[in-house]
Amino acid sequence: MGGSQLFDRAVFERDVSTIVSIAGEWGLDFLDVEFFLCPSEVISFIAAYSLPTRFSHWSFGKSFRKLVLQQRHGLACIHELVYFSVPCQAFVSEGNSPVENMIVAAHVIAHADFFKNNVNFWSAGKHTALVARTARSFIQECISRFGPERVERVLDAALALRYYPELLEFIACNSPVLEDWQRQVIKYVREESCYFFQLLETKFLNEGWAAYWHTQILRAMDLDVKEAVEFARVNAAALEVSCKSVNPYRLGLDLFTAIRRTLGIQELFAIRRGENDFSFFQKYLSRDIIKELGLTGYSFGKGSAREFQLPPEEIKRHFLRGLGRCGLPDIGVDKERTSGGRLYLRHVYDGRPLHVYSAKKTLEQISFLWGGSIALNTRQGGRDVVFIYDKNGHSSAVL
Repeated sequence: MGGSQLFDRAVFERDVSTIVSIAGEWGLDFLDVEFFLCPSEVISFIAAYSLPTRFSHWSFGKSFRKLVLQQRHGLACIHELVYFSVPCQAFVSEGNSPVENMIVAAHVIAHADFFKNNVNFWSAGKHTALVARTARSFIQECISRFGPERVERVLDAALALRYYPELLEFIACNSPVLEDWQRQVIKYVREESCYFFQLLETKFLNEGWAAYWHTQILRAMDLDVKEAVEFARVNAAALEVSCKSVNPYRLGLDLFTAIRRTLGIQELFAIRRGENDFSFFQKYLSRDIIKELGLTGYSFGKGSAREFQLPPEEIKRHFLRGLGRCGLPDIGVDKERTSGGRLYLRHVYDGRPLHVYSAKKTLEQISFLWGGSIALNTRQGGRDVVFIYDKNGHSSAVL
Protein backbone atom coordinates (compact mmCIF):
# COMPACT_ATOMS: atom_id res chain seq x y z
CA MET A 1 0.00 0.00 0.00
CA GLY A 2 1.08 3.57 -0.48
CA GLY A 3 0.19 5.05 2.89
CA SER A 4 3.69 6.40 3.44
CA GLN A 5 3.48 8.72 0.43
CA LEU A 6 2.13 12.22 0.98
CA PHE A 7 -0.95 13.21 -0.96
CA ASP A 8 -0.13 15.63 -3.75
CA ARG A 9 -3.30 17.49 -4.77
CA ALA A 10 -1.75 18.83 -7.96
CA VAL A 11 -0.80 15.31 -9.08
CA PHE A 12 -4.26 14.01 -8.19
CA GLU A 13 -6.01 16.78 -10.12
CA ARG A 14 -3.75 16.17 -13.11
CA ASP A 15 -4.50 12.45 -13.06
CA VAL A 16 -8.25 13.05 -12.69
CA SER A 17 -8.15 15.39 -15.68
CA THR A 18 -6.43 12.71 -17.75
CA ILE A 19 -8.91 10.06 -16.60
CA VAL A 20 -11.89 12.28 -17.42
CA SER A 21 -10.49 12.87 -20.91
CA ILE A 22 -9.94 9.15 -21.58
CA ALA A 23 -13.37 8.25 -20.18
CA GLY A 24 -15.00 10.80 -22.45
CA GLU A 25 -13.17 9.37 -25.47
CA TRP A 26 -14.55 5.92 -24.62
CA GLY A 27 -18.08 7.36 -24.59
CA LEU A 28 -18.72 7.54 -20.85
CA ASP A 29 -21.18 10.30 -19.90
CA PHE A 30 -20.92 10.94 -16.18
CA LEU A 31 -22.16 13.24 -13.45
CA ASP A 32 -19.79 15.78 -11.92
CA VAL A 33 -17.89 14.37 -8.97
CA GLU A 34 -16.70 16.03 -5.75
CA PHE A 35 -13.67 14.28 -4.24
CA PHE A 36 -12.99 14.47 -0.48
CA LEU A 37 -9.70 13.29 1.04
CA CYS A 38 -10.30 11.50 4.37
CA PRO A 39 -8.37 9.54 7.05
CA SER A 40 -9.09 5.80 7.05
CA GLU A 41 -11.21 6.03 10.23
CA VAL A 42 -13.42 8.67 8.63
CA ILE A 43 -13.84 6.38 5.63
CA SER A 44 -14.86 3.58 8.01
CA PHE A 45 -17.29 5.93 9.76
CA ILE A 46 -18.99 6.90 6.49
CA ALA A 47 -19.08 3.25 5.36
CA ALA A 48 -20.70 2.19 8.65
CA TYR A 49 -23.39 4.84 8.34
CA SER A 50 -23.89 4.09 4.60
CA LEU A 51 -24.52 7.81 3.97
CA PRO A 52 -22.27 10.72 5.04
CA THR A 53 -25.14 12.77 6.55
CA ARG A 54 -27.24 9.98 8.10
CA PHE A 55 -28.92 9.93 11.53
CA SER A 56 -27.26 8.12 14.44
CA HIS A 57 -28.12 4.60 15.54
CA TRP A 58 -26.32 2.08 17.74
CA SER A 59 -26.08 -0.45 14.86
CA PHE A 60 -24.03 2.02 12.81
CA GLY A 61 -21.59 2.40 15.70
CA LYS A 62 -21.28 -1.37 15.91
CA SER A 63 -20.44 -1.55 12.20
CA PHE A 64 -17.93 1.29 12.57
CA ARG A 65 -16.06 -0.49 15.35
CA LYS A 66 -15.91 -3.67 13.29
CA LEU A 67 -14.57 -1.85 10.21
CA VAL A 68 -11.91 0.01 12.22
CA LEU A 69 -10.66 -3.23 13.76
CA GLN A 70 -10.60 -4.94 10.37
CA GLN A 71 -8.58 -2.11 8.84
CA ARG A 72 -6.14 -1.99 11.77
CA HIS A 73 -5.45 -5.71 11.42
CA GLY A 74 -5.19 -5.65 7.63
CA LEU A 75 -8.41 -7.62 7.11
CA ALA A 76 -10.09 -4.84 5.13
CA CYS A 77 -9.03 -1.83 3.13
CA ILE A 78 -11.45 0.77 1.80
CA HIS A 79 -9.84 2.90 -0.89
CA GLU A 80 -12.94 4.97 -1.65
CA LEU A 81 -16.65 5.40 -1.16
CA VAL A 82 -18.93 7.01 -3.74
CA TYR A 83 -22.54 8.12 -3.31
CA PHE A 84 -25.17 8.94 -5.87
CA SER A 85 -26.08 12.59 -5.67
CA VAL A 86 -25.81 15.59 -7.96
CA PRO A 87 -22.88 16.05 -8.02
CA CYS A 88 -21.66 12.61 -6.92
CA GLN A 89 -19.65 12.57 -3.71
CA ALA A 90 -16.50 10.45 -3.51
CA PHE A 91 -14.54 9.98 -0.28
CA VAL A 92 -10.94 8.97 -0.88
CA SER A 93 -8.59 7.47 1.70
CA GLU A 94 -5.54 9.63 2.41
CA GLY A 95 -3.56 6.38 2.73
CA ASN A 96 -3.81 5.68 -1.00
CA SER A 97 -0.74 5.80 -3.20
CA PRO A 98 -0.83 7.90 -6.39
CA VAL A 99 -1.52 4.78 -8.47
CA GLU A 100 -4.30 3.70 -6.11
CA ASN A 101 -5.80 7.16 -6.50
CA MET A 102 -5.71 6.77 -10.28
CA ILE A 103 -7.67 3.51 -9.94
CA VAL A 104 -10.05 5.14 -7.45
CA ALA A 105 -10.69 8.15 -9.70
CA ALA A 106 -11.36 5.97 -12.76
CA HIS A 107 -13.59 3.67 -10.71
CA VAL A 108 -15.57 6.63 -9.34
CA ILE A 109 -15.99 8.21 -12.77
CA ALA A 110 -17.44 4.93 -14.05
CA HIS A 111 -19.86 4.81 -11.09
CA ALA A 112 -20.90 8.40 -11.87
CA ASP A 113 -21.57 7.31 -15.45
CA PHE A 114 -23.69 4.40 -14.25
CA PHE A 115 -25.70 6.56 -11.83
CA LYS A 116 -26.44 9.11 -14.54
CA ASN A 117 -27.49 6.64 -17.21
CA ASN A 118 -28.99 3.54 -15.60
CA VAL A 119 -32.79 3.57 -15.68
CA ASN A 120 -33.05 2.32 -12.10
CA PHE A 121 -31.63 5.63 -10.82
CA TRP A 122 -33.67 8.03 -12.95
CA SER A 123 -36.64 8.41 -10.62
CA ALA A 124 -34.96 8.67 -7.23
CA GLY A 125 -31.67 8.87 -5.42
CA LYS A 126 -30.37 12.23 -6.63
CA HIS A 127 -31.61 13.95 -3.47
CA THR A 128 -30.73 11.16 -1.04
CA ALA A 129 -28.09 13.25 0.73
CA LEU A 130 -30.62 16.04 1.30
CA VAL A 131 -33.21 13.54 2.56
CA ALA A 132 -30.62 12.07 4.91
CA ARG A 133 -29.76 15.50 6.35
CA THR A 134 -33.45 16.36 6.79
CA ALA A 135 -34.11 13.02 8.49
CA ARG A 136 -31.16 13.50 10.82
CA SER A 137 -32.40 16.95 11.90
CA PHE A 138 -35.93 15.65 12.46
CA ILE A 139 -34.76 12.63 14.45
CA GLN A 140 -32.50 14.80 16.60
CA GLU A 141 -35.49 17.04 17.32
CA CYS A 142 -37.56 13.97 18.24
CA ILE A 143 -34.85 12.81 20.62
CA SER A 144 -34.95 16.20 22.37
CA ARG A 145 -38.76 16.12 22.63
CA PHE A 146 -39.53 12.46 23.32
CA GLY A 147 -36.28 11.03 24.67
CA PRO A 148 -33.62 8.79 23.07
CA GLU A 149 -35.20 5.53 24.27
CA ARG A 150 -38.53 6.07 22.50
CA VAL A 151 -36.88 7.24 19.28
CA GLU A 152 -34.39 4.40 19.27
CA ARG A 153 -37.20 1.86 19.74
CA VAL A 154 -38.93 3.14 16.60
CA LEU A 155 -35.66 3.16 14.66
CA ASP A 156 -34.87 -0.40 15.77
CA ALA A 157 -38.17 -1.63 14.36
CA ALA A 158 -38.07 0.47 11.18
CA LEU A 159 -34.47 -0.51 10.35
CA ALA A 160 -35.39 -4.17 10.78
CA LEU A 161 -37.64 -3.61 7.72
CA ARG A 162 -35.29 -1.33 5.80
CA TYR A 163 -35.34 -3.53 2.69
CA TYR A 164 -39.13 -3.66 2.57
CA PRO A 165 -40.20 -0.11 1.51
CA GLU A 166 -43.71 -1.13 0.52
CA LEU A 167 -44.26 -2.75 3.93
CA LEU A 168 -42.85 0.33 5.72
CA GLU A 169 -45.18 2.59 3.76
CA PHE A 170 -48.23 0.48 4.60
CA ILE A 171 -47.42 0.51 8.31
CA ALA A 172 -46.69 4.25 8.36
CA CYS A 173 -50.01 4.99 6.67
CA ASN A 174 -52.25 2.43 8.38
CA SER A 175 -50.91 1.56 11.83
CA PRO A 176 -53.59 2.38 14.44
CA VAL A 177 -51.11 3.10 17.23
CA LEU A 178 -48.33 5.28 15.82
CA GLU A 179 -48.03 8.95 16.69
CA ASP A 180 -47.39 11.46 13.92
CA TRP A 181 -43.69 11.82 14.71
CA GLN A 182 -43.26 8.03 14.67
CA ARG A 183 -44.94 7.81 11.26
CA GLN A 184 -42.55 10.46 9.95
CA VAL A 185 -39.50 8.61 11.27
CA ILE A 186 -40.68 5.47 9.48
CA LYS A 187 -41.25 7.43 6.26
CA TYR A 188 -37.69 8.77 6.39
CA VAL A 189 -36.31 5.26 6.88
CA ARG A 190 -38.45 4.16 3.93
CA GLU A 191 -37.10 6.94 1.68
CA GLU A 192 -33.57 5.87 2.50
CA SER A 193 -34.46 2.23 1.96
CA CYS A 194 -35.54 2.94 -1.62
CA TYR A 195 -32.04 4.29 -2.34
CA PHE A 196 -30.31 1.33 -0.71
CA PHE A 197 -32.55 -1.13 -2.52
CA GLN A 198 -31.60 0.42 -5.86
CA LEU A 199 -27.96 -0.14 -4.99
CA LEU A 200 -28.61 -3.75 -4.00
CA GLU A 201 -30.54 -4.45 -7.21
CA THR A 202 -27.60 -3.22 -9.33
CA LYS A 203 -24.61 -4.25 -7.18
CA PHE A 204 -22.98 -6.67 -9.65
CA LEU A 205 -23.80 -4.51 -12.65
CA ASN A 206 -22.62 -1.25 -11.05
CA GLU A 207 -19.41 -2.62 -9.54
CA GLY A 208 -18.66 -4.71 -12.62
CA TRP A 209 -19.14 -1.62 -14.82
CA ALA A 210 -16.78 0.41 -12.62
CA ALA A 211 -14.18 -2.38 -12.50
CA TYR A 212 -14.33 -2.86 -16.27
CA TRP A 213 -13.81 0.81 -17.04
CA HIS A 214 -11.18 1.56 -14.41
CA THR A 215 -9.21 -1.33 -15.90
CA GLN A 216 -9.64 0.01 -19.47
CA ILE A 217 -8.80 3.58 -18.48
CA LEU A 218 -5.66 2.69 -16.49
CA ARG A 219 -4.41 0.56 -19.37
CA ALA A 220 -4.82 3.58 -21.66
CA MET A 221 -2.81 5.87 -19.36
CA ASP A 222 0.87 6.54 -19.82
CA LEU A 223 2.12 4.63 -16.77
CA ASP A 224 5.79 4.06 -16.17
CA VAL A 225 7.07 0.56 -15.34
CA LYS A 226 6.80 1.00 -11.57
CA GLU A 227 3.27 2.40 -11.81
CA ALA A 228 2.21 -0.37 -14.20
CA VAL A 229 3.47 -3.04 -11.80
CA GLU A 230 1.63 -1.46 -8.87
CA PHE A 231 -1.54 -1.14 -10.92
CA ALA A 232 -1.37 -4.83 -11.85
CA ARG A 233 -0.86 -5.81 -8.19
CA VAL A 234 -3.64 -3.63 -6.78
CA ASN A 235 -6.07 -4.55 -9.53
CA ALA A 236 -5.37 -8.26 -9.12
CA ALA A 237 -6.14 -7.99 -5.40
CA ALA A 238 -9.44 -6.20 -6.11
CA LEU A 239 -10.43 -8.81 -8.70
CA GLU A 240 -9.29 -11.85 -6.73
CA VAL A 241 -11.59 -14.86 -6.98
CA SER A 242 -12.84 -16.21 -3.66
CA CYS A 243 -14.14 -19.70 -2.93
CA LYS A 244 -16.44 -18.25 -0.24
CA SER A 245 -18.42 -15.71 -2.25
CA VAL A 246 -18.79 -14.22 -5.72
CA ASN A 247 -16.62 -11.16 -6.32
CA PRO A 248 -18.93 -8.63 -8.07
CA TYR A 249 -15.95 -6.71 -9.49
CA ARG A 250 -14.47 -9.80 -11.11
CA LEU A 251 -17.66 -11.41 -12.37
CA GLY A 252 -18.95 -8.14 -13.79
CA LEU A 253 -15.65 -7.34 -15.50
CA ASP A 254 -15.33 -10.84 -16.99
CA LEU A 255 -18.90 -10.79 -18.25
CA PHE A 256 -18.55 -7.31 -19.78
CA THR A 257 -15.30 -8.39 -21.44
CA ALA A 258 -16.95 -11.45 -22.97
CA ILE A 259 -19.98 -9.47 -24.13
CA ARG A 260 -17.87 -6.77 -25.76
CA ARG A 261 -15.85 -9.39 -27.61
CA THR A 262 -18.93 -11.14 -28.99
CA LEU A 263 -21.54 -8.37 -29.29
CA GLY A 264 -19.53 -5.14 -29.45
CA ILE A 265 -19.04 -2.11 -27.22
CA GLN A 266 -22.45 -0.57 -27.94
CA GLU A 267 -24.07 -3.57 -26.28
CA LEU A 268 -22.24 -2.63 -23.07
CA PHE A 269 -23.80 0.82 -23.08
CA ALA A 270 -27.24 -0.67 -23.77
CA ILE A 271 -26.79 -2.96 -20.76
CA ARG A 272 -25.65 -0.06 -18.58
CA ARG A 273 -28.75 1.87 -19.53
CA GLY A 274 -31.54 -0.64 -19.15
CA GLU A 275 -30.65 -3.56 -16.86
CA ASN A 276 -30.45 -4.51 -13.20
CA ASP A 277 -28.54 -7.50 -11.81
CA PHE A 278 -31.33 -10.02 -12.34
CA SER A 279 -32.13 -9.03 -15.92
CA PHE A 280 -28.42 -8.67 -16.74
CA PHE A 281 -27.52 -12.20 -15.73
CA GLN A 282 -30.78 -13.65 -17.01
CA LYS A 283 -30.07 -12.31 -20.51
CA TYR A 284 -26.30 -12.58 -20.76
CA LEU A 285 -25.10 -15.37 -18.47
CA SER A 286 -25.19 -17.97 -21.22
CA ARG A 287 -24.05 -21.58 -21.13
CA ASP A 288 -20.98 -20.71 -23.20
CA ILE A 289 -19.99 -17.80 -20.92
CA ILE A 290 -20.46 -19.94 -17.80
CA LYS A 291 -18.05 -22.46 -19.28
CA GLU A 292 -15.67 -19.78 -20.56
CA LEU A 293 -15.48 -18.06 -17.14
CA GLY A 294 -15.12 -21.36 -15.32
CA LEU A 295 -18.12 -20.79 -13.06
CA THR A 296 -18.88 -23.85 -10.97
CA GLY A 297 -21.42 -25.00 -8.44
CA TYR A 298 -21.78 -28.15 -6.36
CA SER A 299 -24.54 -30.06 -4.62
CA PHE A 300 -23.96 -32.57 -1.87
CA GLY A 301 -25.69 -35.94 -1.77
CA LYS A 302 -27.74 -36.66 1.34
CA GLY A 303 -25.85 -38.79 3.80
CA SER A 304 -22.79 -38.67 1.61
CA ALA A 305 -19.73 -36.48 1.22
CA ARG A 306 -19.86 -36.85 -2.56
CA GLU A 307 -19.99 -33.65 -4.57
CA PHE A 308 -21.99 -33.36 -7.77
CA GLN A 309 -20.89 -30.61 -10.14
CA LEU A 310 -23.91 -28.73 -11.42
CA PRO A 311 -24.52 -28.22 -15.15
CA PRO A 312 -24.39 -24.62 -16.46
CA GLU A 313 -28.20 -24.31 -16.59
CA GLU A 314 -28.46 -25.24 -12.92
CA ILE A 315 -25.66 -22.86 -11.97
CA LYS A 316 -27.52 -20.01 -13.68
CA ARG A 317 -30.82 -20.97 -12.02
CA HIS A 318 -29.27 -20.95 -8.55
CA PHE A 319 -27.49 -17.68 -9.23
CA LEU A 320 -30.64 -15.95 -10.44
CA ARG A 321 -32.61 -17.22 -7.46
CA GLY A 322 -30.10 -15.49 -5.21
CA LEU A 323 -30.56 -12.24 -7.14
CA GLY A 324 -34.36 -12.13 -7.02
CA ARG A 325 -35.28 -9.36 -4.57
CA CYS A 326 -31.52 -9.13 -3.93
CA GLY A 327 -31.59 -12.56 -2.28
CA LEU A 328 -34.03 -11.34 0.38
CA PRO A 329 -37.31 -13.13 1.15
CA ASP A 330 -40.26 -11.77 -0.83
CA ILE A 331 -42.71 -10.70 1.88
CA GLY A 332 -45.65 -8.36 1.41
CA VAL A 333 -48.92 -7.29 2.99
CA ASP A 334 -52.04 -9.36 2.39
CA LYS A 335 -54.35 -6.34 2.26
CA GLU A 336 -57.51 -8.36 1.67
CA ARG A 337 -57.12 -10.31 4.91
CA THR A 338 -55.73 -7.51 7.08
CA SER A 339 -58.54 -6.39 9.38
CA GLY A 340 -59.66 -6.36 12.99
CA GLY A 341 -56.29 -5.27 14.27
CA ARG A 342 -54.32 -8.19 12.78
CA LEU A 343 -51.77 -7.56 10.04
CA TYR A 344 -51.47 -10.43 7.57
CA LEU A 345 -48.26 -10.95 5.64
CA ARG A 346 -47.47 -13.47 2.92
CA HIS A 347 -44.13 -14.94 1.95
CA VAL A 348 -43.67 -15.89 -1.71
CA TYR A 349 -41.91 -19.23 -1.30
CA ASP A 350 -39.12 -19.85 -3.85
CA GLY A 351 -37.72 -23.09 -2.47
CA ARG A 352 -35.82 -21.41 0.36
CA PRO A 353 -37.57 -21.54 3.75
CA LEU A 354 -37.42 -18.59 6.11
CA HIS A 355 -34.94 -18.69 8.97
CA VAL A 356 -37.37 -19.29 11.83
CA TYR A 357 -35.49 -17.34 14.51
CA SER A 358 -35.01 -14.29 12.27
CA ALA A 359 -38.65 -14.45 11.14
CA LYS A 360 -39.89 -14.47 14.73
CA LYS A 361 -37.69 -11.56 15.79
CA THR A 362 -38.85 -9.56 12.76
CA LEU A 363 -42.51 -10.26 13.60
CA GLU A 364 -41.86 -8.79 17.05
CA GLN A 365 -40.56 -5.57 15.49
CA ILE A 366 -43.51 -5.37 13.11
CA SER A 367 -45.93 -5.95 15.98
CA PHE A 368 -44.46 -3.00 17.86
CA LEU A 369 -45.09 -0.71 14.89
CA TRP A 370 -48.52 -2.15 14.12
CA GLY A 371 -49.73 -2.33 17.70
CA GLY A 372 -51.46 -5.68 17.28
CA SER A 373 -51.04 -9.29 16.23
CA ILE A 374 -49.11 -10.31 13.11
CA ALA A 375 -49.67 -13.41 10.97
CA LEU A 376 -47.17 -14.54 8.34
CA ASN A 377 -48.09 -17.23 5.81
CA THR A 378 -45.13 -19.19 4.48
CA ARG A 379 -43.95 -22.70 3.71
CA GLN A 380 -41.83 -24.75 6.08
CA GLY A 381 -40.82 -28.40 5.93
CA GLY A 382 -42.87 -28.99 2.81
CA ARG A 383 -46.08 -27.66 4.39
CA ASP A 384 -47.97 -24.38 4.31
CA VAL A 385 -47.76 -22.81 7.76
CA VAL A 386 -48.62 -19.55 9.50
CA PHE A 387 -46.40 -17.88 12.09
CA ILE A 388 -48.30 -15.71 14.56
CA TYR A 389 -47.10 -13.16 17.07
CA ASP A 390 -49.61 -11.54 19.43
CA LYS A 391 -50.06 -10.66 23.11
CA ASN A 392 -49.63 -14.34 23.99
CA GLY A 393 -46.27 -14.57 22.26
CA HIS A 394 -45.25 -16.76 19.32
CA SER A 395 -47.28 -19.61 17.88
CA SER A 396 -47.59 -21.42 14.55
CA ALA A 397 -50.06 -23.68 12.79
CA VAL A 398 -50.15 -25.90 9.72
CA LEU A 399 -52.60 -24.65 7.10
